[in-house]
Amino acid sequence: MASLDTSQVHALAADIQANASHVRPQVTTVMARTSQAVVSTAQINAPVDTGNLAGSISADVRPLAFEAGPDAEYGGYVEEGTDGPYLIENAFGWGIAVEHPGIAPQPYLGPAFDRHEKQAYRALERIGDKAIS
Repeated sequence: MASLDTSQVHALAADIQANASHVRPQVTTVMARTSQAVVSTAQINAPVDTGNLAGSISADVRPLAFEAGPDAEYGGYVEEGTDGPYLIENAFGWGIAVEHPGIAPQPYLGPAFDRHEKQAYRALERIGDKAIS
């Protein structure tokens, strides 16, 4: 005769259910704090010409996640760089075409996420450990 003991799975499920109302607000707090840290670091890391890029970096925090990044339409080009040369029609609104050489990547957002990722995961792990103990 063979049998399968799922009592530990049921105990885990009961622990999670019993603590669900405590876990969500704690995770939301971790997401909010991490998003603030990422935004702050990205703003410091962003290359400055006019300050528009750094000033446009913000976060959208949801209860269990967040997204951070710039509103400046060129933010991705700065982060990842561009291949060149390429033609810019009507450069500066002067009705002339200019050949742009391209730009090297200047990562500011990725390193900001990388810097705060481990700390966020550790905080989430502690929340999870408390919920199931």
